[in-house]
Amino acid sequence: MFTKRCLSNLKLQKHLSISRFSTTTNPPPKDLLELLFTKIVKERKSPCFEVYGSQIEILTSPEDYYLALHKLALESQFRINMSALYLGTGTKELFFLERISRRLEENPEIKFNMILDYSRGRRIDKEGKSSENMLLSLLKANFSHKFLRAALFKQPSWMPRADTGPIRMLSEVLGVHHMKAHVFDNNVLITGANLSEDYFTNRQDRCYIIRQSPRVADYFDDLLNALSNCSYHICAGEPKVQKFYPEVSNKNKFKNTLAHHLKLFRWAQKTDIPVGKELECDEFFNGEQQGHPHALLSYDGQDQDLKETVPKHKKPQKDVEEEANEFSKDSKQEDKKKVRDLIQKVNAFSSQKSEPRKKGDLGGRVFIFPALQFNMVNIREDEELFVQILEHLTKKEGAKIDFCSGYLNIMDSYLNPIKSSKAEVNLLTAAPSANGFYKAGFVKKWIPYFYREYEKRILKKSKGNDSVKLYEYQRKNWTYHAKGAWFYEKGNDPNLTVIGSSNYSYRSNRRDTEAQLYIYSQCDDLNARMKEEAEQMFSSAQRVTLDDIKKDKDVKLGSRTYFLSKRLKTLF
Repeated sequence: MFTKRCLSNLKLQKHLSISRFSTTTNPPPKDLLELLFTKIVKERKSPCFEVYGSQIEILTSPEDYYLALHKLALESQFRINMSALYLGTGTKELFFLERISRRLEENPEIKFNMILDYSRGRRIDKEGKSSENMLLSLLKANFSHKFLRAALFKQPSWMPRADTGPIRMLSEVLGVHHMKAHVFDNNVLITGANLSEDYFTNRQDRCYIIRQSPRVADYFDDLLNALSNCSYHICAGEPKVQKFYPEVSNKNKFKNTLAHHLKLFRWAQKTDIPVGKELECDEFFNGEQQGHPHALLSYDGQDQDLKETVPKHKKPQKDVEEEANEFSKDSKQEDKKKVRDLIQKVNAFSSQKSEPRKKGDLGGRVFIFPALQFNMVNIREDEELFVQILEHLTKKEGAKIDFCSGYLNIMDSYLNPIKSSKAEVNLLTAAPSANGFYKAGFVKKWIPYFYREYEKRILKKSKGNDSVKLYEYQRKNWTYHAKGAWFYEKGNDPNLTVIGSSNYSYRSNRRDTEAQLYIYSQCDDLNARMKEEAEQMFSSAQRVTLDDIKKDKDVKLGSRTYFLSKRLKTLF
């Protein structure tokens, strides 16, 4: 699909590039929607998608995330395209792959692709398992399937032997494929969570499902396919990993090839603004749309009742006891019970049917703006757009920003508008004990301390500004990984949120590949649900001040921590 759309545009415009936002001086935008339109659509000709509020579902728990993956995969008819940092090797992940394998067997027409990070995906755990081996089993089980691909995206590295032993883990520090987005037919699940057991159990993250939106699904499908075309491929035969040409070790050639693929992708997805036309915000959003063939806005709202997909080619469900015995035949009785409970829960959720929504009950208009971050090829859409929004909203008294990141090592370009903000700014991050690296072995045990140092830096810079407050998420036996922001332009509810993979840290902006969605809502119901999501995040958090950090006996910070955190800040 991606190739056909690209080939239909034989002449690439010379002015289309992957440079930064235009630096042309324009009058300040009157509101957030005009800012998004100007920076994304007008200056970059990137797409904007319109849906109804009821097409967006907000998941709030790890279990909901896991069950939604199962249900979406079960209902898929023609494509499953997934992207994450890595795939876990536990029971829940294995069961999810088992169900995908069964769905591929039921329907040979489904195109399946999964892209993970090369270094993290090949990391071997204590039991000798890896994401690569998990996907290899899927490939072997469906060897005859026509449309099946598993890809490992590898960042260019200056290290000569980045594939061997401990050096491979070091290469992860220098940059990874960090994008987390999953396409199931015309549904998109966008999240910051990986595909592993803790994210399905007790690791707090964010997750949105955009339902029945072909254009948003095409966007991510094309993006993941473009990246997979520039990746190593896992093979059922030998060699296990098929290398991509040009070699990633040839950094310049690889970057040029990647830039070319992304340029074609962006061309296929661009907004076709007529030459010589000075397009204005009101005209773009309030002109002809509703599926009009000449409309510039990518309209994906449903003009008919919203109904649930009924999967075709679906075999009768296996008996729970039979499936549990097959899946865990070599396991202990205790483990078999856990598997049986898991199967029952997944089956019960997957068989639930949602009530169809009538056209008049689909909610208000919602505009979705995608933004990418690929610093290696000079694409910094997300970073620059986020700065613009912060600069715009922090000047407004009465406005509010809730900003969260599990790894709060923000750059000066973010901190500068925050520290002098007139708007209320609430920052949320993981307490040291809720950091995924807390009490880890070797060098990793220092990481929570580094992030505490970065918190100190923020508090010192914003000292004296009562509008800026810092909170730490702390919940017994849970870790915190959520990231993104909610923007309250006016009123009590947010009307803009950003969700995706970026932690808004130095490494997110300079080293990793990231994808975000900026979701601007004119739907009161969705605004209320976004507010509820933010409140739930902050409900497990406590405010932290400079004095609190200094007096914390459990996490003592010294000169060594300060020195190392400063020296290594671009890695975190």
